[in-house]
Amino acid sequence: MLIFYGEKKSMFGLFKKKKPYEQESFDLFLNAQEASRNPYFYEELAAPDTTEGRFDLLLVHLFLIIHRVKSEQGGGALSQALFDSVFFNIDEGYREIGVGDMGVPKRIKKLMLAFNGRMHAYEKAIKIGEAELKAALDRNLYHEVQFKEGDTSILNAMSNYMRQNMTHLQSQPITDIMGGTVNFIPPEKIAKEA
Repeated sequence: MLIFYGEKKSMFGLFKKKKPYEQESFDLFLNAQEASRNPYFYEELAAPDTTEGRFDLLLVHLFLIIHRVKSEQGGGALSQALFDSVFFNIDEGYREIGVGDMGVPKRIKKLMLAFNGRMHAYEKAIKIGEAELKAALDRNLYHEVQFKEGDTSILNAMSNYMRQNMTHLQSQPITDIMGGTVNFIPPEKIAKEA
């Protein structure tokens, strides 16, 4: 082992070629994960507090980031790096809880399909309009939830959360986002101002 300023690094790690946006995408993933863990989503906005529900809420936040950077220079590379960071961390998580080598790829493939499906569904919904965005949220984030007939308050609030944060992300300097820093308006703040 070689030692640099108290950090241990293997000799092979020194020569590993760093992928573009590797660290930045990991930082964005952590920002999205932190935002999606806000208890308000689960306590007030009926997001399912299940493994699948938490993953779907993470995907909402990842969509907001990807939507923001997609037309920027380097946006495609950053989006790919973000995708890679997400699934590297999920893979590591499965292995840490003891899922065997044979079971991990099957689970990861299912989640990758969900990721791609959600990204396309939300992108299409944003282009079509408010009703389609609510329908996409209902099908994806809230597919486990039974709302009272005619009650659209939760879908309205979640759709508003996404739209407000799309505008908020547009106001953030792209250099910050491409550098790995993004912040979201918390849902409780949006609800207060509505």
